[in-house]
Amino acid sequence: MKIGILGAGQLAKMLALAGYPLGIEFAFYAFGPEPKSSVAPIWRHQANANTLQDFMHSVDVITYETENIDSALLAIIAENKPVFPSLEALLTSQDRLQEKALFEKLDIPTTHYIPIDSVAELTQAAQQLSYPFFIKQRSGGYDGKGQQKIDHAEQLQQQDLSGLCKAAIVEAAVPFTQEVSMVATRDQKGTIVYYDLSVNQHQQGILVYAHNLEKHPALTAMARHYMQQVLMALDYVGTLAIEFFVCENQLIANEMSPRVHNSGHWTMQAAVTCQFENHIRAITGLPLGASHSYQQAVMFNLLGKIPEKAQLLSIPNLHLYDYQKTARAKRKMGHVIIADAKISLSGCQAQLAPWLELST
Repeated sequence: MKIGILGAGQLAKMLALAGYPLGIEFAFYAFGPEPKSSVAPIWRHQANANTLQDFMHSVDVITYETENIDSALLAIIAENKPVFPSLEALLTSQDRLQEKALFEKLDIPTTHYIPIDSVAELTQAAQQLSYPFFIKQRSGGYDGKGQQKIDHAEQLQQQDLSGLCKAAIVEAAVPFTQEVSMVATRDQKGTIVYYDLSVNQHQQGILVYAHNLEKHPALTAMARHYMQQVLMALDYVGTLAIEFFVCENQLIANEMSPRVHNSGHWTMQAAVTCQFENHIRAITGLPLGASHSYQQAVMFNLLGKIPEKAQLLSIPNLHLYDYQKTARAKRKMGHVIIADAKISLSGCQAQLAPWLELST
């Protein structure tokens, strides 16, 4: 069995590393110049007229590591090879308006939103919402890109928002107490396994850390129910993440990602079967592995640079993952996971404080 992965970044690498012990081979289809080296053969997008055909012929099944993929390209691929998750799942996640419509159809609470396509429509929408609110482009945004917070009416006159307003939504701000996510995997027979609810912290739209330290039985049950609704509606195969706001002991769906997810990285050191291996199992028709946690873990993203490795690795129970990327401000260069039966978030933050400050 050989899996083709659209994309050749860190998620593709971690998928491959999780699949190799199962005797599965991989090929990557890269859309940019990076990476310069990899754990699998790389086919370069548009390298020549036959590149896509050659890539498809070399693999048995295809998946993807990012939702920022040309849907027309995926449609061509889906005509020739099995693709998981499906084109429908990709199209839904690529468009915030379709995503919100799906949540509403399934009776999953989501933020109040208004679609807009011009500054004039933005002005009308602003009259229906209280400040602050967000302008978010319907497609293409990630890690806080393609969106802007509007704190007061003066911003609408002071800034040129015409570029941001085309094919966008205006979304009400939510007075949340926590950000959480549910990661789950569904196989081709409809079996679903759920991971612990992940508690997340973002800064400027970028995930800083995620952990499974806190137990929320009621919220976990609610998140599993909403997750099941989405997985079943899309006849989904693979790993899916849904991000929520916690507001007055209720979950408000923010967005979904049809792939393995940054907030689920802690499963690599704390779950019986990590999110990457279960995704591989699902798309290849293998039985899913147990997803329950056997210890607590905190994952921290390393942004902008990789700190001194010897100092990082001197921290007990720390595991380092270096993505081998070219350094750039705020770029996810790697992550660390601190895992143990008894750890605290504050303790982990104190141990990592000198290096986390340097990395951001």
